Amino acid sequence: MPKRQCPKRLAKEEHPTYHRRVARLDLTQELSYRSHDYRYRSCTIAVCLLLSAGCGSVGSGLKVDSGTGGSAQGGSTGAGGATTGTGGAASGAGGAGGSVDASVDAPHPGTGGGSTPADAATDRTGAADAPADAGPSPVSCQAIKQQNPAATSGVYTIAPLGTPQSTFCEMTSGGGGWTAFYIGDNGSSPGGQHFESAADACPDPANSCLRRLPSTIDVTREFAVKCGLSVVKFNLEAMALDFFTNGLDHGWRPLTNAVTIDTGLVGKANLVANVWTGGPVANYGWIIAGPDAPASNLAAQMTTFGNGYTPNTGWNYCNGMSEIAPGSRVMLFYR
Repeated sequence: MPKRQCPKRLAKEEHPTYHRRVARLDLTQELSYRSHDYRYRSCTIAVCLLLSAGCGSVGSGLKVDSGTGGSAQGGSTGAGGATTGTGGAASGAGGAGGSVDASVDAPHPGTGGGSTPADAATDRTGAADAPADAGPSPVSCQAIKQQNPAATSGVYTIAPLGTPQSTFCEMTSGGGGWTAFYIGDNGSSPGGQHFESAADACPDPANSCLRRLPSTIDVTREFAVKCGLSVVKFNLEAMALDFFTNGLDHGWRPLTNAVTIDTGLVGKANLVANVWTGGPVANYGWIIAGPDAPASNLAAQMTTFGNGYTPNTGWNYCNGMSEIAPGSRVMLFYR
């Protein structure tokens, strides 16, 4: 291969058209010198690339990186990105390397090797797809507890009937996995709503929430009532279940299999024997009380475990202790 001859590089002072002026440089003379200097540098870079020598930085104001610009080994024959002085333009088909100004000397990936912005965008797209593969929401708090035994009490997203919703889960008492369907203050109701008047009134899943039971819940499930720190689980019969599922009134209904499950075992299971499921003349709300509750006298009222009953304050007891409404936090759960 014949040896390529490059023009001799001249210093500014040696260039025949260059003459230093006291006040300023003549623009025509300066451009003439720059044209000569650019031809010298372009030639030098081309020789380096043909020899696969990876020239690195050549002079000032020109950045060529063989790793990120176009290299002969990478199949690129261009001269990388080149700038001359300030505001120079990138040239060569080999890569998009180089910087617009010597003061901004950040290398850019080209076609000769490394990644491109398009590649990075593709990688980000793949990462963004990951959450979409997380799968559907669990159907209950019990499903969450089974998947993660270390889960703690708090608000979770579940989908009992396929539609995601935020729900409070009690993950401590009696093994946890309890899904809340009523949260309010003892002796009041969430936003003034009752099971007879609203199917879903849940502005704050952790503090104020009423939701009728999903249609998939039947009498084989376990239920629980919490007032303050006291928690007792129990079973419902069909009429009581109809009240909490469809909001239909059935008066006093019996509860069975009451067992204290709170950590301190302070809940009085004997006070979880009957549930008021509403009655005529807008006698709305629910009450859970002892065996004599249907008598509805003072002695019966004093056996109240908890309630969401608002027509009068006579039932305002929590675990058998008198309260002034609004009282302790009261909750109903299923599992």
